[in-house]
Amino acid sequence: MDVFYHNRTELEDVPYCYCLSLQELAKKAQILVASCPGGPATRNIINAEVLEALGPDGTLINISRGSVVDTNALVLALQNGIIKNAGLDVISGTAMERSPLCSLENVIMSPHLACNTDESWLNRSNLIRLVLMEFYSQRPLTNQLL
Repeated sequence: MDVFYHNRTELEDVPYCYCLSLQELAKKAQILVASCPGGPATRNIINAEVLEALGPDGTLINISRGSVVDTNALVLALQNGIIKNAGLDVISGTAMERSPLCSLENVIMSPHLACNTDESWLNRSNLIRLVLMEFYSQRPLTNQLL
């Protein structure tokens, strides 16, 4: 499989093909995976133009933050065949904006489970046990805010 990527700058130690823009990446990709931080710099970077560039055989996978994808543009793209389908680990927007996604057969949604690993459950359990022991022993709590 050919792998392409877009980033603010080209990475020297990455063997994959760099695309100067997100639209250029979407035009080359059959599957576009959004994996970036949320925030003002990335809000709605997957918009109608990017979805149009992805095209009618394209799939969008969002594993980053819901705010990265313009939910209204995504709904329209899925309803009108602008893209083929989407896999969403996260979704933004109001309930009214998100609700059409629930009835579309070309969407798979999952709860955001990025930190739901055996290791993270073990770490949380150990922390809870430690904090409870500290609390009942009237010692300072490990995770107490100052």
